[in-house]
Amino acid sequence: MFDTGLDSVFLSDRANLFDSMQAQQLLKVFKGILFLENERLFVAALASGLLGFTSEKLKLLQQDEQTYQALKFAFVDYRQQWQRQGFITMAINFMHQHFVILSEDKDRCLTNLLHLFEIMQAASQRHHQPQALLHWFEQECRLEKPETEAELRLESDGDLIRIITQHGAKGLEYPYVFVPFASRHKDPLKFGNKSVSYIEYHNEHGELILSLDGASEAKQAMSDEAYAESIRLLYVAITRAEQRCYVLTSCFDKYHLSPLGKTLQWQPDENISEHIKHLVVQAPEAISLTQVTFDELKNAIGEQDLAISNVINSNVTQSRVNDSTLSSELKASQFTGNIERDWWLSSFSALTRNIRHGGISTPDRDSGQEENDTSTTNITLDMRFTLAKGAHTGNLLHDILETSDFSEPNWLESMQRPLAHYGDLISQNGDTFTQEDLVNWLEEIIATPFIHQEQEDERASLSMLPMNKTLRESEFYFPMNSGSSMGLAKLLTDHRNKNAQGEPWNHYAVAANLPSYKKIFGMMHGFIDLVFECEGKYYVCDYKSSHLGDKFSDYNAQALKKNMEGNYYDLQYLIYSLALHRYLKASLANYQPAEHFGGTYYLYLRGMTTAVKHSAAGVYYQHVDEHELTALDKLFSGSDQASTEQVQGDSNSLNNNSNNNLAAKA
Repeated sequence: MFDTGLDSVFLSDRANLFDSMQAQQLLKVFKGILFLENERLFVAALASGLLGFTSEKLKLLQQDEQTYQALKFAFVDYRQQWQRQGFITMAINFMHQHFVILSEDKDRCLTNLLHLFEIMQAASQRHHQPQALLHWFEQECRLEKPETEAELRLESDGDLIRIITQHGAKGLEYPYVFVPFASRHKDPLKFGNKSVSYIEYHNEHGELILSLDGASEAKQAMSDEAYAESIRLLYVAITRAEQRCYVLTSCFDKYHLSPLGKTLQWQPDENISEHIKHLVVQAPEAISLTQVTFDELKNAIGEQDLAISNVINSNVTQSRVNDSTLSSELKASQFTGNIERDWWLSSFSALTRNIRHGGISTPDRDSGQEENDTSTTNITLDMRFTLAKGAHTGNLLHDILETSDFSEPNWLESMQRPLAHYGDLISQNGDTFTQEDLVNWLEEIIATPFIHQEQEDERASLSMLPMNKTLRESEFYFPMNSGSSMGLAKLLTDHRNKNAQGEPWNHYAVAANLPSYKKIFGMMHGFIDLVFECEGKYYVCDYKSSHLGDKFSDYNAQALKKNMEGNYYDLQYLIYSLALHRYLKASLANYQPAEHFGGTYYLYLRGMTTAVKHSAAGVYYQHVDEHELTALDKLFSGSDQASTEQVQGDSNSLNNNSNNNLAAKA
């Protein structure tokens, strides 16, 4: 090999952050802060290597009583700061005031320290007390396999050559990619210099077959699978390149059986160069060939040993360019393209609040801003009405319902992780509810009837939905092609003037008033809490933890409609309905909206009850008819004719227990 003086990094390194020196050093420092009365732990913190104390400096410090005590009093202040203001405030302040990094590898050290701060800050949301957080951190450092995945981050990869395995490169892209061993053959029946001791392959039904008899048919099947996988990985490697890919080839042993040889169907004695030249003639704009002999390399880079003979799609620099020559020849590139200023990635929140952004939206959660503090006597001291308001409770309930099997709920298992993450069940008065209180509420939520059918004894509820009839937290995208915000506002206003069954009525609806955009152009993105199928119809369902009052009557049909329209949740479910409509149109055979699209449910969890006189409380239903779905489709497609969508995803995804994405793509 030869040294070019270029730095590189191996991206497939799986070293764990908790095994690093910085993790052990921080553990000593934090112990010294929390238990500074223990002289041994305090001195160990000073000698950790992060505070700049060598053995000589530490000896001098201990002989200076005034300075020594002043430092100990500073540790007392940091402990109080940790207890009162939280971990991250204390950690950042301590780092700025006392860290002295003496290590030569300062970038690596600082990267690890900041990464550890980030992980501990996240953990502090579960371990509120400093002692509990420190105990968790110490356990993570001692475990062979920590519960928290924390691979070492790169201190900087901006100026480094990034080396990565083909498996690890899947899904990534790089400006320039070098594939150095595309024509090197690896015998699938050998492990090193030894033959494999057993044969494994898949039969025509996809079943894994293990064979110990070494039959030629079994060996051939295993070889065929291995060769197919090597070709797939070569495809992965080559398609990682954004601008150019360099594929280096040479006549290695059995090169015709290499991934590139198999792909190009080389013969055992075929001349590689001639075959590649033929490819260049067929596609001169996509492929180029540069042949480099050993003598040319030897002259270019000195007395170094290198074995590369052919380069596909490359212009190999034969020698280093003098810096002064390079700087005189280079000049800034001139941008001549057009930027689509109106293209944006939108969501329900962005569309209604005039927020234009280029990021991914997150699952919608209730903020608690719409709560109604009605002053009334006879307030029911029920958990649903007195549980703390806001996103904290909304996230807790959403996470529990997302993982629960409504037909056979295991509440203790479903609640374990959300309760550990969001903490105690605190009421608005500071009281703490029990898990039994929460279970009783959840049982009533899933038992509340919500399908509007003629016979009450046949009404469905969440408890009647098996897991394989539901999709949870379904993510979707669909294109917005020059739609009109005014047109969307009119469509929404017309929709508000219909009753739950989609028929016109005399209700005076709140006119929709959306932010004015020149055009709605880009991609719509969102998450649907629940999609379910019941008796052949498919429904959109969303959970709301909004507090509308302290009585079940505060969650009647009129109150829910007012809250829905006031927060534009009706626009939200129209967007969700269009996503589901496009998905069903592409994945369901003989799909007919009137027959298969059931409508939308918004479940106000605080108001749901099985009490007969309040049986409709907390449940908001609205039909979305075929005409409205077609109008939405046309509006977002920007044409009078509904566009034909291609939907990414399994056409049977509503019939299996998975968190598949509902993705509509034009």
